[in-house]
Amino acid sequence: MRPILLGSALVALVVAAWKVQGPPQSDPYPFDTGDYRPAETVLREAAERAKKESKQVFVVISSSWCGPCKIFWKHLHLPEIWTVLDRNYV
Repeated sequence: MRPILLGSALVALVVAAWKVQGPPQSDPYPFDTGDYRPAETVLREAAERAKKESKQVFVVISSSWCGPCKIFWKHLHLPEIWTVLDRNYV
């Protein structure tokens, strides 16, 4: 009985939040490039490129629903930060 009540309460909260906030807006997410290759392939190619260019690999793990990730992404693209990253990382 308890799991049913807890599940019902959770559904009610989600529905209430949906009504208050509305459906998610289509927010173009900069990491979604449509490139869905396996992570090991992408990392291997990055490591090869980094070795050729004598740089390090900078890995960003993120998600479209992550608010702090979006803030981090905006800060990464500040000119003073992006210049350093571009110079030292692939």
